[in-house]
Amino acid sequence: IRTRLRAQLDAVNAENASLRRSLGQARVQLQEAVLRADDEQAAMGEQSREAAVATRALEAEARRLRARITELETQHTSARRAVRDDRDAEVMRLRLLLDTMVDAVGGLRRELALPPSDLLPADTVSAMEPGAESLVSAVGRALLDDDPSLLRRLLELPQVHLIVDGYNVSKTAWPTAPLEQQRDRLAAGVGALVAGKRVEATIVFDGAELAHPPPMVSRRIVRVRFSPNGVIADDIIRELVEAEPTGRPVVVVTTDRELATSVTKKGARAVASMALIRAMGC
Repeated sequence: IRTRLRAQLDAVNAENASLRRSLGQARVQLQEAVLRADDEQAAMGEQSREAAVATRALEAEARRLRARITELETQHTSARRAVRDDRDAEVMRLRLLLDTMVDAVGGLRRELALPPSDLLPADTVSAMEPGAESLVSAVGRALLDDDPSLLRRLLELPQVHLIVDGYNVSKTAWPTAPLEQQRDRLAAGVGALVAGKRVEATIVFDGAELAHPPPMVSRRIVRVRFSPNGVIADDIIRELVEAEPTGRPVVVVTTDRELATSVTKKGARAVASMALIRAMGC
């Protein structure tokens, strides 16, 4: 609507300018006609009458042009008013939407009646007695470690770090695909799974699987790492788990029993590769 009105406004302005020029020319012609009529009135009576007729015609044209200018100015004012009214209506709608959202949030807050709390998930872990169960290990105890529902529930934990044993998962999901394709498909699948969630995701691949391991790659949603020469991916995963502060939920996806046991002792939660594969819909 605004674009159409602006276009109409520009057209009206252009026609207004054109008519003003025409009016100016008509006035000049009128003045010339009057002068000619005065000079020739005595000797040329017939021409004087024709000049008078022409003068009246020019005066009539001038009146018509003035009326047209007045009409265009009225249209111009109406167009500007319409643009202003459209802008005011849009502001009104946005304001109403904002007020509705604010009221909805207030109603939801009253409905939930959540008490104020300064407690964070990490505080609950550090406050536990020795031998007590951690937050990440308490989730989904009745679910099998290859159940995708378990992984989805773990990814809902606050500030969770998902660490994936890269080839352990990709070679299970796509055993016949080239390694580069396996890496790309796994990174894309994990990225889609954690998109929109407050999840830090890291995939670790064994650099020994490549003749010339590529440099470490960082993606916007998923971090991809390759183990350096002489180091296996399992050791990098253990270092990642050890680097996390006590109390932060860490989930390691692997079917390597030795790796799963070692990261569990360090406070992480081990989940089978099939859980991630099924969660990605592969």
